[in-house]
This record gives sequence, C-alpha cells and structure tokens, in this order.
Amino acid sequence: MSPLRCSTRNDKHGPPRPGLVDTAAGANYVPRNQRQSEEGMGRVDGKVAIVTGAGQGMGAEGARLLAREGAKVVIGVRDLELGKQVGESIVESGGEATWVHLEVTDEQEWQRAVELAETRYGGLNVLVNNAGVHARGLVEETSEEVWDQLMNVNLKDAFLGTKHAVPAMRRV
Repeated sequence: MSPLRCSTRNDKHGPPRPGLVDTAAGANYVPRNQRQSEEGMGRVDGKVAIVTGAGQGMGAEGARLLAREGAKVVIGVRDLELGKQVGESIVESGGEATWVHLEVTDEQEWQRAVELAETRYGGLNVLVNNAGVHARGLVEETSEEVWDQLMNVNLKDAFLGTKHAVPAMRRV
C-alpha cells in the first residue's frame, strides 16, 4: 500500500481502499498524508535520507516524496545525469537534495555516500535500498553469470547499505 493513501479498513470486507474515512473519527478527520503540524512540517522534516536507484522510476519518486515531506535527500545513482535531473527537480520544488555516484556493490562508494550525508546534512536517518536489477526468462535458461549479478546487486546492495548506514544512524 502506498504511503500516500489513507485507509481505515482492513477486515473481512476486503483489502483497504484509499480515501475511506472512519466516521468515528468525526467531521474534522484529515487523512494522514494530508496532515501537517502548525509549523508546516512533513512526516520526515529535518531527517536525512539516502535513496539508491533514485535516478528514475520508484527511486526518483521516493526521493521526491521524502523531500516533499521535509527530508534532505542524497540521491545515489549510477548515472549522474539522471541523479542531477531528479535532484534539481527537488531543489526547484523547494527541497534539499544532492546526488552522488553510487555503485551499490562497491563498499568504498557506500562509505563515501554515507560520509556525504553526514558532512553535508549533519547525519543520516533514513536509508531506502531501492536499487535493483531483474532478469527476464525462465529459470532453467538463466545463466549462473546472470544469477550472480542479480544476487550481487539485489542482496549486496542491502547488506553494504545497511552495514554503513546503521552506524551513521546511531550517531544521530
């Protein structure tokens, strides 16, 4: 379920439906995704996030969402031009973002990305391990080389990202 949807039912009547309003909440009910405090802060105001695979698709939209909700975003990408486009769109919308080359299977690049978040924005609070690859075709036709690449990117990314982000998060 999208973090931007408000649902109040998840019972025998089926899956939650976006936009349902619980009548017990009263006439002044505001869905969570539309709430802001009196100061105008979002749900992650003042937090710092690294988002991998943020040059396009879900990663880019996740980075934009975090920025709209008040986070300072480090956009980790293979293609710096894509990262720049996303970062500039965030800045043009009033958010804070920077982009960094991040090959998610390279431990030194993870160290640099986490260090960038800490030095530029004062810490790290959120890690979105979004980068990933997939292969099309039948499993019996998948080569060991393709399998190794899938595991290297999809699992090593999460391992290395977490390995370096968690200590930074503990320092905040």
